[in-house]
Amino acid sequence: MWLGIAIGPTFLKVGVVENDRLVYREVFPLEGRDLTGFLDEVDAVYQRVLTQFPAQGLGVALQAILSYPEGVVQHAPQLAFLQGEPLKFHLERRWSRSVVVASEAQMAAYGEYRLHPEVQRSQARHLVYLAVENGLSGGVVVDGRPYWGAHGWAGTIGHIPIQPDGPECTCGRRGCLEAFVTPQGILQRLQSVLWRHPQSRLRQIRLANLRVEDVLEAARFGDPAAQEVIEEAAQVLSLGVHMVASLLDPDVIVVGGSIVGSNDFFVEMVSQRAHAYGPAESSSTPLILPSHLKYFASVWGAALAAEMAQTAGRSSRPSRRKKSP
Repeated sequence: MWLGIAIGPTFLKVGVVENDRLVYREVFPLEGRDLTGFLDEVDAVYQRVLTQFPAQGLGVALQAILSYPEGVVQHAPQLAFLQGEPLKFHLERRWSRSVVVASEAQMAAYGEYRLHPEVQRSQARHLVYLAVENGLSGGVVVDGRPYWGAHGWAGTIGHIPIQPDGPECTCGRRGCLEAFVTPQGILQRLQSVLWRHPQSRLRQIRLANLRVEDVLEAARFGDPAAQEVIEEAAQVLSLGVHMVASLLDPDVIVVGGSIVGSNDFFVEMVSQRAHAYGPAESSSTPLILPSHLKYFASVWGAALAAEMAQTAGRSSRPSRRKKSP
């Protein structure tokens, strides 16, 4: 059995994988807003699950960017109290065992590589995963193994600027890919165009209650305001996909995160537009697929990364850093 834990700003997702099957999964709230409280909460969930499922190995995915293999948090806007913290060291010190630690998107990439039926059928060896959540992040698999990059930043494309005078991004700059395609970005863009579409049924919903799922559904059924912002988001993300395809030449690009949900409509739009960018004679255009593992992709990936590390005999030794709280 292999245990995967995915940590976001307000949640802990936990899963146990055995023989490529998720035999247990659960979501816990996360309330800690300082390092000690955070570690206590993660530890309590770990101990609870471990009593039922004595896992052989453990992987942790964090909604942040971390160095690899050291597991030091380098960029965590949603979990600012973890900035600069050696998370891998803290967890290994508490649990007296090796822990594979990486970003959610990087873990999800490996999970999709291992278990996505279309990836398996295509016999792909190189994959990029793009996660559209609170931000736009990515993970890379090269020749069947996770590729972390020199500093753990491989696949991070959200803050590539594509329109200098575009909408403001959470990073403080304007026109980043992320500003157009995240749920928050789409909803903000919708507010700026609704006045042009008096017939839009979305005008009947209070803006505070609107969800990106509502906008996607409205676009699918022809709502003009929804179509305008979703078309724009799909066009921008397809440009990002084209950049990734040109730079890395993967077999497959998987799009996941909350923008996908249970509806593949948006990914189909992105795929059509991305393929239009490529040369007509090219046979190397990657497959562009919606996530298969959906909400638990990073949990699957974390567990399978732990299995990979232990099977390969390359589990990292506990880091020698400052004492854990």
